[in-house]
Amino acid sequence: VLVLDIHTPELLIWLNLFSCGGLEAVFIWRIVMGLYWKNGNKYGAFSSMIIGMGLYIFFDRFHPNPFGMHTVVIPILCSLFIFIIVSLFTKNKATL
Repeated sequence: VLVLDIHTPELLIWLNLFSCGGLEAVFIWRIVMGLYWKNGNKYGAFSSMIIGMGLYIFFDRFHPNPFGMHTVVIPILCSLFIFIIVSLFTKNKATL
């Protein structure tokens, strides 16, 4: 482990960046909005996770660095909008 830490392989760095970006795109709004927004519900959280994961994989594979931004920015923004829209449309059905 010490040898790998001194001479970190390039692939290890990119795997770490990819996994952290994916976790951020999938779980950021479920955690933040689930804790601090009383209208958030499981339908909004689940749809936000699906959109975040799908868009992150899509942008990473087919269009990295859209508009000069990091790959994770657009999936995070889209998952926020989906969380809000779906939660508002299903607010009478369930709460988190």
